[in-house]
Amino acid sequence: MEWGWSEEFPGLRGVSRDPEARSRRLREWLSPWENWRCEAEEFVSAGEFVVVLTRYTGRGKESGVTVDTKGAHLWTMRNGKAVRLVVFSSREKALEAAGLRG
Repeated sequence: MEWGWSEEFPGLRGVSRDPEARSRRLREWLSPWENWRCEAEEFVSAGEFVVVLTRYTGRGKESGVTVDTKGAHLWTMRNGKAVRLVVFSSREKALEAAGLRG
């Protein structure tokens, strides 16, 4: 399976099939957070795509600042299996990438 981040995430953007590269990027993303949570709020089906509207919450390790924001995951499905995941901070951009807006 391929997965990664949209162009909205400088330094992390790009999709990879390499499990070590994906794991390294995920560790990099999570490292400044004391806790980080992603919850699915809604699932939107569009042909081979499923857009999962998400809510992200967390607290920075050093700053103690809390985050509560919305985003989206764009899943590409083939024969009932997930083959690609792209993480978006913008729900609108994820919906556009699935051909649902714009």
